[in-house]
Amino acid sequence: MSKMAGRKIKLYSGSGSTKALVAGGREHGITINNEPIDVTDKGDDGWRALLADPSVRSVDIKFDGLMDGVALVELSLAEGTTALLAGYTVEIEGMGSISGTFHLSSIEIGSPHDDAAEISGTLASSGAVTFAGTGA
Repeated sequence: MSKMAGRKIKLYSGSGSTKALVAGGREHGITINNEPIDVTDKGDDGWRALLADPSVRSVDIKFDGLMDGVALVELSLAEGTTALLAGYTVEIEGMGSISGTFHLSSIEIGSPHDDAAEISGTLASSGAVTFAGTGA
């Protein structure tokens, strides 16, 4: 896999012509989890044995960047709304995109860098996600 600049990872709400950049990113992190199922027993001679199928599969996305609108703040504070955000996409230029429904686990807003409003937060997948490779 070739190396890439971190600025090429972007978080969007929506897709196609209606997608909107969530934050002018400085940092994004993606964790893909395929939690194993340990099926080790005494017949394994002390070696761990893992089931081929994962127990829990998930994708967590952490983002840090400059505020670009108030959509996430409004969603997290509005009474009677859900924290489930459908139709979010992470695009990784030159690699592909990850799309799905995510739970807005947390957001934090601050202004530590020359008074620029910054936002950070975590999205946790809820249900299946899809990966569409660019074929590069």
